[in-house]
Amino acid sequence: MKSVTAAVHISGKKFLILDYLVPDSLSRVQTGWGVICPLRGRSFSGVVLSVNDCQECLENSTLKMIEDVVTEGPIVPGDLIEIIFWIAENYFVSLNRAVELAFPSFARGKWIENISLTANRNDLLPLLSLKPEAGEIVDYMLDKGTFSTNILETRFGKDLADFCLQWISVRGLINRSRVFRPERRHGLRGNMVALTLEDPDIFMEQNKRAKKQVALVKALRLHGGKYPLNKLLRETGIKKEIVKILEKKGALRIYRSYPTWDAGAGVRELTEEQRSCLQVICRQIQRGKSRTFFLHGVTGSGKTEVYVRAAEFAVKQGRKVIVIVPEIALSSQLIGYFQRSFGSRAAVLHSRLASLERYQTWESIGRGEVDVVIGTRSAVFAPFSNLGLIIVDEEHDRSLKQDTTPCYHAREVADERCRLNDAVLVLGSATPSLETYFNVQKGSVRELEMPHRIGSRMPRISLVDMRRELRKGNTSILSSQMREAVKERLQKGEQVIAFLNRRGYAGFVSCRDCGFVFKCEHCDISLTYHAEYNTLKCHYCGFCSKVPSKCPHCGSRRIKAFGLGTEQVEAALQEAFPRAKILRLDSDSITRAGAHDRIIRSMAKGECDILIGTQMVSKGFDFSGVTLVCAIAADIDLNLPDFRAEERTFQMLVQVSGRAGRREKQGEVLIQTYSPERPGIAFLAKDRQEDFYAYELSRRKELHYPPFSRFVRLLFTSRNEGAALQAAERTGERLSAFDISYLGPAPAPIEKIQDSYRWHLIIREFKPEMKKSLNEILEEERSICSNRVNIKIDVDPLSMM
Repeated sequence: MKSVTAAVHISGKKFLILDYLVPDSLSRVQTGWGVICPLRGRSFSGVVLSVNDCQECLENSTLKMIEDVVTEGPIVPGDLIEIIFWIAENYFVSLNRAVELAFPSFARGKWIENISLTANRNDLLPLLSLKPEAGEIVDYMLDKGTFSTNILETRFGKDLADFCLQWISVRGLINRSRVFRPERRHGLRGNMVALTLEDPDIFMEQNKRAKKQVALVKALRLHGGKYPLNKLLRETGIKKEIVKILEKKGALRIYRSYPTWDAGAGVRELTEEQRSCLQVICRQIQRGKSRTFFLHGVTGSGKTEVYVRAAEFAVKQGRKVIVIVPEIALSSQLIGYFQRSFGSRAAVLHSRLASLERYQTWESIGRGEVDVVIGTRSAVFAPFSNLGLIIVDEEHDRSLKQDTTPCYHAREVADERCRLNDAVLVLGSATPSLETYFNVQKGSVRELEMPHRIGSRMPRISLVDMRRELRKGNTSILSSQMREAVKERLQKGEQVIAFLNRRGYAGFVSCRDCGFVFKCEHCDISLTYHAEYNTLKCHYCGFCSKVPSKCPHCGSRRIKAFGLGTEQVEAALQEAFPRAKILRLDSDSITRAGAHDRIIRSMAKGECDILIGTQMVSKGFDFSGVTLVCAIAADIDLNLPDFRAEERTFQMLVQVSGRAGRREKQGEVLIQTYSPERPGIAFLAKDRQEDFYAYELSRRKELHYPPFSRFVRLLFTSRNEGAALQAAERTGERLSAFDISYLGPAPAPIEKIQDSYRWHLIIREFKPEMKKSLNEILEEERSICSNRVNIKIDVDPLSMM
């Protein structure tokens, strides 16, 4: 007999880490298996984190035995179990919080409460006299015998169902039982269907009596094995239920297909730079040894083609591939490239998918029907058991770092998974993070360079000093140079991108008499003005209010909006160019389903003249008609209280500049700024990327900032400001006792969010030997604070806000 340590799923995101004995009948259980565990008189599902040979555990007679397995075989691969332990140790979270990442809610199955009556109709007559409208529900219960609470509530309404069940239960006329269902109900999610049968003839012979199933398989095979789902159903006249049955049998897979623009057809001829980089990556995959490469390619150099070819090589070697992108909504073109090569064997996995759709993708991975997974940072936990390659596109992007506990960075988790699997990690970007650039300098990461564009030249970059515009009497947000450049491009039938990293119409609204600024009632932040709905909105908690007609402080009616936003840029451009077709791409303009794709399709087809947007327009898009990019207020983020502000501004401007002139026509970039001398802008204008990174590294070294040191941020939040401050002060005293130096405690730059006050401490010189002490301090403080104060630990934070 052996014992196991299991993460037992209690409810929601809650897990308990407990030891159990394993009966001889289930001795086959291994790490990663799903199991049914007894706890407090009930049964719960869980996943085995380790199989123990500890004699003390085996001799402990108080340990309970696991009751059953969920499925034969692991539901979480062994390397992901190791990743759970690694995340818990490196990001200072408990195991039960780390388990959520590798064992997500959509993959856990669910418990169903079944109810059966122990009564006949005569026993229920008093209920009918008390509640005459319960006749239908009583007939249903007597007819069914066994049913679930959910079904009753759905069919007859919650109030009536609750009343009847309570009346029956009090009189002991009911039996309740919980049944675990490992699989969720199947539905049709996605727009494409593909055959997954190795030999359709054998399947059709074995199922020849199921004529509709056979007909559907024949129709799919006739269309080359994959076809749009709705067209298939319409052309065959077969109902959705048959597709569901075939999906359950593993005969086909439903998936979501993404459009590709300018992807071309057939095999593309690689450039010498692409071929050289690809050969290095493929040799390492073939070698079967872990190695990290940084693919440093300028925008338009063809990094995506290298990604696809490397993935094809890995799959031919029998290995699996994960591709991580910053934001799925901004990467539909890249997804299209992969699906062009892999079809239904390339799946998309991200949090915006419906739970059922994510579960079906998870299932398909487990059945070996998927070779490539593309997704946001959570895709790094895709349950592949034979991983050969992980690609992290735009590795510098801050969205790869999770800002809620556990605060992991997908790039770091990808590196650890590759080490555990002897897999290759490819980090790609035109603007590396300073950490990756530093690792290249040290030699721990090998750089592969693609410094030239394919079929086009890099755009010309010009600075527009807005101080001079102001001296000339131009108070508009559009410089005279920008107006002329946009006019010229529109006359030629070319397209323009206008970039401003602020949504809304204006950054804040204030009283011009007394200076009162309208702030959020729940956050210590000014409200952004949205002219479209004449509202003030908080971009942290979502609080909205109408713009008041007078100042609540002094009663003045001289209320005015200040600052910039994409709505204001749209209004100014529409006024200047009334005949132009203008679209806006920001999180406010894509609230409706499909809005994002409609905007991008319109731009790709040349139906839009000017696209205005936030950082959304800077990532990944390849629009052949764009020849001019205008950065409206390039220095808008430079003065944020964040030591990474210069680096982030430089990266964003380089990325958005790369959208211009990606075909044969020369591109142009205009950067409007009040700070042309700032390094992040000056080095960009002179195309001196290496010099900027050298400058920024020397500055960080002098200040002993990352990557020359490691920061750990401890953030204390509470609805009681005093409680948050006291917790921060106690933790500071304990850090001093362990001789750990820190800064603070101090209020966070945004002191209150969603009615919670925020104080933080910064450990500036974190070293591995401090881990044990820091864990002790945090565990003690959590026990003191209980639920009154939340403590968030952010290792290597990307934002101090």
